[in-house]
Amino acid sequence: FHAPIPAKRASQRSIRMRHRVAVRKEPWPDSEGQRSTYILAEINGDDEIGQCGVEVFPLSTAGLLNDEDGVRPRAMLSGTLWVDKNYRRQGVAQLLLREAESCARWWGHGELMLMVDKSNMVARRLYEKMGYTVAAESRYHGAQICMHRHLYSPTRHTIESLLPHLTFVD
Repeated sequence: FHAPIPAKRASQRSIRMRHRVAVRKEPWPDSEGQRSTYILAEINGDDEIGQCGVEVFPLSTAGLLNDEDGVRPRAMLSGTLWVDKNYRRQGVAQLLLREAESCARWWGHGELMLMVDKSNMVARRLYEKMGYTVAAESRYHGAQICMHRHLYSPTRHTIESLLPHLTFVD
């Protein structure tokens, strides 16, 4: 994946340099999940421009830990999906989310859940674009809603993540 680097000075604004964005996974030692991975997006090998985590917890269909409704191990995007403000709207968040989905599939899960603030419409639009739907909204979630996506649903993003060598045009 290549993302344009924002210009640092006015004289460089017309120059669009491109750098390779690499995704790297690390162990998450302080995680309370049954399985966990910390995912980083970097440029130039060490400049972190984004991050997220994915963990497996015993969760209900509503994304709650202490609920009776169908509790089983489920993959959850955890922490905050974060992208440096200079690299937003360039596909970095989608790259991180696809990597988290890939981890969940590798671990044998067919669904990835996440929590998002109800008022964060930018994030909600991203998740909806990636095929996520609202799984539950309850008083226990507070200001957040639980969204999920079935990872083997035939969406453009699923196909791209399973067959990364192909290019799809909308």
